[in-house]
Amino acid sequence: MPYTQVPLGPLDLVLRAEPGRSVREGLLAILADFDDRVELRSYRSVESVMAEQFVEPTFFATLLASFAAMALLLSSVGLYSTLAHAVQSRRRELGIRMALGADADRLVRRVVVRGSTVAALGVALGLGLAAAGSGLLEAFLFGTTPTEPSVWAWASGLMLAVGGLASWVPARMAGRVDPAISLRAE
Repeated sequence: MPYTQVPLGPLDLVLRAEPGRSVREGLLAILADFDDRVELRSYRSVESVMAEQFVEPTFFATLLASFAAMALLLSSVGLYSTLAHAVQSRRRELGIRMALGADADRLVRRVVVRGSTVAALGVALGLGLAAAGSGLLEAFLFGTTPTEPSVWAWASGLMLAVGGLASWVPARMAGRVDPAISLRAE
């Protein structure tokens, strides 16, 4: 139907132009040749339209990534604090073990294994909760699915690495316990 007989309101016009040429002036000239009553109210590039379309999803993705980074930091500090407290409260026991000939490397491995076990249990629980709530994030994902195995493996590996690192520092403290000092302190 001709636009002059049935006006539908404002129209969007998409056109391809050579880079470097003034698109606005060329478009105004074409519109003036067609009909001088037609006016150009707004002019935007495809890049600006696309950028506008992704503002909200990008904001939410950034917000979600910030919360995830904060959760990673809090979980690693919590795991470190818990293990450091456990090593400190068992200082006398560790001193007795060292006095009786326990190997320092074995004590370090034991503390790291304990911390890594806690991290592994947290990862298993997190994977279960993520599987249950994966549908909630589907609207914010681009180019991947909520159940992408590589993303889950990467996130699990990162959490296990953080758990191992957070348990390694208290484990080093456990390996450096001096039996004489820890027994005299009690």
